[in-house]
Amino acid sequence: MRTLFDPKRAMKSRQEDGHLSRRRTAPKRGAFVLGRLLCVVVLVLATTLGKAQEFPVDLTELSLEELMNLQVTMVSRKPEKLWGAPAAVFVITQDDIRRSGARSLPDVLRMAPGIYAAHIDANMWVVTIRGFAGRFANKLLVLIDGRSVYTPLFSGVIWETHDLMLEDIERIEVIRGPGATLWGANAVNGVINIITKSAKDTQGSYLSAGVGTEERNFGAFQYGGRIRERAFYRVYVKYAERDKFGDPPGYKAADAWSTQRTGFRIDWDASHEDAVTLQGDIYGDELGNTHELVRVVDNTLQQKVFTATGTYSGMNVLGRWKRTLSRTSELALQVYFDHLKFDDAIVKETLNTFDFDFQHHFAIGERNDVIWGLGCRYPSEDADSMFTLWDRPARRTNRLYSAFLQDEIALVLERLTLTVGTKLERNDYTGLEVQPNVRFAWLPHERHMVWGAVSRAVRTPSRAERTGHLVTSVVPPDELPPGTPMTLLSFAGTSEFVSEVLIAYELGYRSRLTDWFSVDLATFYNDYSNLRTGEPGDPIFESEPPPPHVLYLVTPMNKADGTAYGGAVEADFQVRPWWRVRGAFSYFTLDLRPRKDTKELSVEDREGDSPKKVVYVRSSMDLPRDLDLDVIARYVDEIPNRHYTDEAGRSVRVGSYLTFDVRLAWKPVRNVELSLVGQNLLNSPRVENDCELGLAVPTKVQPGVYCGVSWKF
Repeated sequence: MRTLFDPKRAMKSRQEDGHLSRRRTAPKRGAFVLGRLLCVVVLVLATTLGKAQEFPVDLTELSLEELMNLQVTMVSRKPEKLWGAPAAVFVITQDDIRRSGARSLPDVLRMAPGIYAAHIDANMWVVTIRGFAGRFANKLLVLIDGRSVYTPLFSGVIWETHDLMLEDIERIEVIRGPGATLWGANAVNGVINIITKSAKDTQGSYLSAGVGTEERNFGAFQYGGRIRERAFYRVYVKYAERDKFGDPPGYKAADAWSTQRTGFRIDWDASHEDAVTLQGDIYGDELGNTHELVRVVDNTLQQKVFTATGTYSGMNVLGRWKRTLSRTSELALQVYFDHLKFDDAIVKETLNTFDFDFQHHFAIGERNDVIWGLGCRYPSEDADSMFTLWDRPARRTNRLYSAFLQDEIALVLERLTLTVGTKLERNDYTGLEVQPNVRFAWLPHERHMVWGAVSRAVRTPSRAERTGHLVTSVVPPDELPPGTPMTLLSFAGTSEFVSEVLIAYELGYRSRLTDWFSVDLATFYNDYSNLRTGEPGDPIFESEPPPPHVLYLVTPMNKADGTAYGGAVEADFQVRPWWRVRGAFSYFTLDLRPRKDTKELSVEDREGDSPKKVVYVRSSMDLPRDLDLDVIARYVDEIPNRHYTDEAGRSVRVGSYLTFDVRLAWKPVRNVELSLVGQNLLNSPRVENDCELGLAVPTKVQPGVYCGVSWKF
């Protein structure tokens, strides 16, 4: 824990112990040159083709009105128009994904206002909403087609195991703010649901491939067909290989990774009332990282910086049945099984999750729209003991049972609605949790909408916080007063740690001011209680493993409170029929208050774990001769509480940066697209974030250029 010892500060003194090469590779000059060339091409196109007068447009993006009429399901668990949803909701469409040039989910999510996504290294990310950033952001719930990908061991998402086929995503719905009333514990600061296309919409063949400097090579093949008149299927296979990032000071980066994935989906309209979906995936990843861990080497405790290769593999299968009872009533039943196995330098674990979810949606008259449901989840974890991280017992199941009820009441038809509801959840760690919310939506005019909400949400303990034991760092005797033995710091879970609690207040305004300009503003004030602290215990002298050392156990407790406030504004400007500009600005600030009885010294330091300001601007042009041109600019503020070691051995905070991505695409013939993409073309190489507890050494994001081709036939 940083409370007693910051392993980054001792990096320089331990560098001579590492067995890695000290050679520093030169920056990838080819990427810089290609990036600059691509910028020149962009300028030429913008100043020549952009001068063209009105020309036939093949603009596949939605118009502003069509965007407002998009159907979203995350806010109320039933389809509703984005325009009237009483929440800070943002939708990333398939066209947004295609034109962004992004090759991973975290890079795609940067488009959503209020989301902070950053690299730790080439295969490890930080993704969070409204603060509390970290490798395992524990206040964000992520779903893929309604299947939770939350990892109970550390409370977070292992993003590198979800390298989906991006072309199959229909849309990504992002909710900023609590969604616990409908989606349960850990949907505290936000919910992300990734929704894939129906098999009916992916008929025929699709082939894509590409090569580049960072995206070394990638490819995908998909085929969709018909089983019977109203039954469709698709199968796919995907492969990608990514290069490592820039070397950390004194060491050689080892964060290259490769991934393989295959899967299927079947959609069957069994009758006019019944629809059935069956889908599944199998995947395997091999990736490397540079770690700074405490290990037993030659029967002696040592803290070293070293490289290691990890493997991740898994499979999932999901079945969903929907039955339409009437025009205003339907049932839905979903069951899935998820298997995940990972083996890296920190932990070896197998996680099996079985989940059952039932919901019933119906209307009572014209003014009441009711939805209720039941659910249960059985995540079974089996973790192998390692010296760095171990747990007793090795196998554990934390059963979760839930029920929810929500009623949307039309106080004034088509003008004012009030939504009230709550969710009851029982888990084996903290027992019964109650998570209610109240929301309103007011439409004073057909072009203006105001909404607000008050919600309660909880973040339940992870397995590591209750029963885990993580060795974080060693302080060698030469860094301590004379005569003091080696000191070992260890994070030890406890049954006394309970849920963190949020009471959130939100207010938003959404408007389509004209046919060519819209704006969406959302603000929030979050009141947190029972936040986690690290409480150091009394020293314990141990002789095993050698050498003799003093052990300090740091235990998680709920001895801090805090408040956060901020907001995000997004604007969509249709400059011309062939040119659209979209932008977003997000602001966030956090105030943590340690309680009088806490012994942690660094509670307030964690206020600087997330950037205060993030700006995103995107320009999309449909140019003559079937050319698409997209330019994306991102600005991210500094992160005061995140540090890395520079070339001089100094501890440096992660600074602010401005960067550009550019995508130029051309369709020489129908259904064939060639693309040239430049990423991180400014302010690179750079460190974007580090990993908590020094478990991974951050590497420097590199500029990259890749070219790709896709063919639908």
